[in-house]
Parts: sequence; C-alpha cells; structure tokens
Amino acid sequence: MAQGAGGHIRVAYASIAANFAQTFIAKEAGLFDKYGLKNVELIYLGGGSMVSQAMASGDVPFGLVAGSSLVPADLAGSNDILIATPVATVTMSLFVRKDIKAVQDLKGLAVGISRFGSSTDLSARYILKRFNLVPGKDVNILQLGGMPEVLAGMVNGAVAGGVTSMPTSLKLKKAGFIELVDLGSLGFAYPHAGAAVRGAFLKANREETKNFLKGIIAGTAVYFKDKEYAKKVIAKYTRTTDPEILEETYNYQARYFPRIPYTSREGVQVVLDDLIARNIPKAKEAKPEQFYDNSLLKELEESGFIAQVFAGIK
Repeated sequence: MAQGAGGHIRVAYASIAANFAQTFIAKEAGLFDKYGLKNVELIYLGGGSMVSQAMASGDVPFGLVAGSSLVPADLAGSNDILIATPVATVTMSLFVRKDIKAVQDLKGLAVGISRFGSSTDLSARYILKRFNLVPGKDVNILQLGGMPEVLAGMVNGAVAGGVTSMPTSLKLKKAGFIELVDLGSLGFAYPHAGAAVRGAFLKANREETKNFLKGIIAGTAVYFKDKEYAKKVIAKYTRTTDPEILEETYNYQARYFPRIPYTSREGVQVVLDDLIARNIPKAKEAKPEQFYDNSLLKELEESGFIAQVFAGIK
C-alpha cells in the first residue's frame, strides 16, 4: 500500500469521542483533499495502545492519540512524534452508580477504562491517588476496550464507575449515573487528544505532514463557523442521535479547542512523571522535547495560514 506522495494515507484514532471532531470534520468536509491529501482513511482502534501498535507496523503514518500512549511506545522503541495537541488538558469525567457518594466509596470495587496506558487509565489512576486510594489494590481497574464498552460495563453493572469523555459522559448522565469528578475543570496541562506522526514519515514527507495539520486546523475553524454541521459530524462518528447530548457535547468541546494546537513541555512532563511513578524503563532519563515537534505549526502560524482560516471567527 502506498503511503505518502499522494497515496492512500491511514489515520488511526483511539476513541469514539468528540475530542477528535476537528479531524472528523477535515475528512467529511473534504479539507484533507483541499490541502493535497486525496486518499485519507480514518480508522477507529479502541485505545491509544492499539493506535501506537498500528503506527509501529508502518501502515499507519498518522495517529490521533494521547501522550499517555505515545510516550511509553516511544520509550519502548517507536519513533512517533506529537505534532499538535488539539486538546491540551484532560476532558474526562469519572461517573459512578447513584449509591456512591465519594471517591473513597469505590474502595473494594472496580472502575472501567478503555485500555491500559490510555488517557482513561491515566485519569483513573490520577483520581484514585488524589483521594489516597491505591490503583489496582484499593480499587480494581478493568480494561474494557473503548467508550461504548465502558458505557455498557456501567449499565450492566460490571463496574461501579467509569472514566469517559463526551458524548459518552452525557449518555451516562442521562442513564442516571453521577458525575463524581470532572477532570476538565482542573485544567492541568496534558496532551489528551494529540496528533502524531511516525518519525520516518515526517522525515520523508514533511510537506504532506504539514498538509495534514492544515486539515485539522481548518477543521477546527469549521467547528466554530458552522455549529450545525459540526454537530452532524460528531453525531456520525460518535454514534449519537440525541439532540440535547449533541448540543451539550458541542458546547463543552468548544471550550477546549485552541486555534493553534501547540504541544506543551509541561503537558508531556505530566506523562513522564506518571511513567516514572510506575517505574517504566527509560522514563527517568527521558526529556519532554524528544516526544513532540512544534515546528510545523510554527511554520503554519508564521505563514499566515492559521490567521487566514480563522478570519471572521471571534
């Protein structure tokens, strides 16, 4: 299969979530085509670790993935680079059964996540530690596969709590579950929804990689310019039909989509600190800068491209 040079380009994404709405819009609105990528295929793979594995195979040059998946994969030998962070804080929530009133009430119970090493995993561990609970000891963490599976696990009682993002969080709320912790409100830096490229592909196809970023940025502009169209795209990719959920999801995500999605050193350090705490090999010696490259975004900013696509948007 051809990759690059106008060939078939696969983009794997880690979660059925509105965090990736910019890229979904870029595909649906023909923006990748507009900027020279004529055969982009979006592929859903449940969990960031699955995306990292697909990128390591060489067949998938681009991935929409969190830093919690990319960084350990790189430490293990992959060469994937974050080239943008369209969502730079954790926009997830911990939902629980009605009888659970505090995080401490989860002791002895299980919390569902998508996959180990994902943002849901990091989020669950962060919350439990913040409330003096030991992940895996005081509270069992179950890997369920993806957002739909976490939702199903909550509904069928397999887990007492689950870490989810929009619109799954709103589906849980409508189903009668309680939001116990909104991580988005904490606002700490973290590459939650990152756009990554294989290092070898970037080296050989810098202009195509820049065109991929153009699609994402233009997709963000469409998100703000055309709310109804954005909601239609979110509905398609997240399998959501409830108008109220789509409206709330759109408004929630709009708070977290930057015009220039630079990756922050601080956010990558959060990932490294978590890996160091879990004794992941090589994490202590690693530097945040080896996992991201903001130079392509900087070139697009300095060229005036970003200002042009956002012209007229307040």
